[in-house]
Amino acid sequence: YGDLRDLHKEYRLQRQMCIRDSLSCLDAKLRVDMRTELKRLHDRLKATFVYVTHDQAEAMTMAYHRSHGVDTRIVRIFNTYGPRMRPGDGRVISNFIVQAVRGDPLTIYGDGSQTRSFCYVDDEVAGIYRLFHADRTDPINIGNPDEFKVSKLAQIILEETESSSGIKTLRLPEDDPKVRQPDIMIAREILGWQPEIGLREGIRRTIPFFKEQLELYDARPRTI
Repeated sequence: YGDLRDLHKEYRLQRQMCIRDSLSCLDAKLRVDMRTELKRLHDRLKATFVYVTHDQAEAMTMAYHRSHGVDTRIVRIFNTYGPRMRPGDGRVISNFIVQAVRGDPLTIYGDGSQTRSFCYVDDEVAGIYRLFHADRTDPINIGNPDEFKVSKLAQIILEETESSSGIKTLRLPEDDPKVRQPDIMIAREILGWQPEIGLREGIRRTIPFFKEQLELYDARPRTI
């Protein structure tokens, strides 16, 4: 549908934001969900958000900024969670909560010692909002640097759902990363931003939505 310059001229937009996931690719359904969320941000901020999953997109966005004067922002998002996630999207928090509420065993790949960092959606949106209004065109990480073992996450969710579900271990995929943690030093220094909602509190706020969804639909987790 044209390039950034066309969008800039046609809609008289003052600023464009490139949102890049920390992973190289995403499931097609997740990309659809993200586009829906970006549409909501567009309606709120009156800006264009381009969601991509390739490293080249950052270079392309910077090229438009440097060569054509397009006012751009680039944000790298990391594991984000909260209400309105799809119960069957296959992400670890979704799977664990659905399994715990249903009374099914929580599926852990490997021994659960791999670590992940999770950012509650309110914090993520606040960081993106600050970046949008900041004078920063280089990429910036928006995520939560606090690391948790997957086994610890399972324990927190079992406690917060008051579930008696057990744990079921599955084979660890060969490409499963051992550590995934964002460096948010620049976000702290330039944006004055850092996540405020801890994992347990975020899980506590997320569970009611999943319980409501499970009452309405026969939602099931998606495992490999």
